[in-house]
Amino acid sequence: MLERGEGQDFMSNANIGRKAGAGNISLKRQFVSVIILVVWFTGGCAVSVPKGKVFRVNYEDAGSVVIDGQLSEAVWAEASLTKDFFFPWENTIAAVTEFRSFCDGRTLYFSFLVYDTDIVTVENFDSERKVSFEDRVEIFLACDDSMKNYYCLEIDPLGRVNDYRASYYRKFDHGWTCPGLITAASIFEKGYIVEAALPIETLEALGLMNNAPDGWIRTGLFRAEFKSTGGPKPEEHWMSWVDPATTEPDFHVPSAMGVFCLEKQTDIE
Repeated sequence: MLERGEGQDFMSNANIGRKAGAGNISLKRQFVSVIILVVWFTGGCAVSVPKGKVFRVNYEDAGSVVIDGQLSEAVWAEASLTKDFFFPWENTIAAVTEFRSFCDGRTLYFSFLVYDTDIVTVENFDSERKVSFEDRVEIFLACDDSMKNYYCLEIDPLGRVNDYRASYYRKFDHGWTCPGLITAASIFEKGYIVEAALPIETLEALGLMNNAPDGWIRTGLFRAEFKSTGGPKPEEHWMSWVDPATTEPDFHVPSAMGVFCLEKQTDIE
């Protein structure tokens, strides 16, 4: 779980973005941990948060944040942070991926700082579905635990988006476009940055905020890590924030989803 302000060390990494766009636990301690857990949940999200890995999205004043793929504003140092990306289907150490997010009551802001020295993109980009052949980061937002309705945003290192609506299992509507989504990206020496903003109004209209009193949304965070092979098809590797526990790589399953808990302004006043 994340405490407010975790990820302060990122401010040293913010310069990267500017350059680019330029054994033993006692029973007593366990009991105290349980108390802290309960207090934490009731402070930000109600106890009815569904089962699953939880990512607490801090409430912050966005101020004059500009979606430019730089992450140069100070508020990003206060954003919630997770680096828990790994290869569920490989016994390989994953390159670092940092996901940050915060909300201000009007907009959900999020970013990915991706370390990648072999960035794969498509030059002849004549369809947003070409993102599927590139390095990219992905965020899925589901209306319920069964993924009867969910929405997918796949964003490449150039900020290009493949957005589509889906229902379980793998029934895709590629004609859908996410209303109000703003994205930007930048490439730096060691990887790339993706920055995005999504209106809370859109989340509500899509039925993703039906649990607004509890402040949670079913969410999946993923990364497609491709390697150049010299041929027409890159080598594909898949990272996730949650272990989907499937035999073959698959993000489009309920077990791949965690929970975003959106902090409200009243939680910090």
